[in-house]
Amino acid sequence: MIRYVVYGLSVNNVNVCHCRMCQKAMGIVFGIFAEFRSEDVSWTRGTPSKFRSSSYGYRLFCSMCGTPLAFMPTDQTKTEITVGSLDQPIALAPVEQIGIESRLPWTSTLLELPAKKRHKKIMLYQSISSIISIPITKQ
Repeated sequence: MIRYVVYGLSVNNVNVCHCRMCQKAMGIVFGIFAEFRSEDVSWTRGTPSKFRSSSYGYRLFCSMCGTPLAFMPTDQTKTEITVGSLDQPIALAPVEQIGIESRLPWTSTLLELPAKKRHKKIMLYQSISSIISIPITKQ
């Protein structure tokens, strides 16, 4: 597992990106990123793998589990951390949407869908695990 710390309050922007590059790189319909100065991001456990996803920059990810961690422009002056990888993602709400020319039209109706607290299978595994004291591991 890769861990990181962001020092100071250097967040410049938090955005929802709908571009096709983010959709494909993250495997979801949009990415949510918090932009920090690269000098304020410290990788404290492990080092993320990176690949050049376009002429614009690099994608940083965990090579063990594949978790997308950040986008870094080619000049490497800023690091756009994936908000979902934060320990406290609630602290950084998006302030804008970008790449809207690629936004899927049905994303505006997501909050209207029926909502459940957790996936039934996860709840079952957690319940069984707590009864028979077997730790849950990723497969």
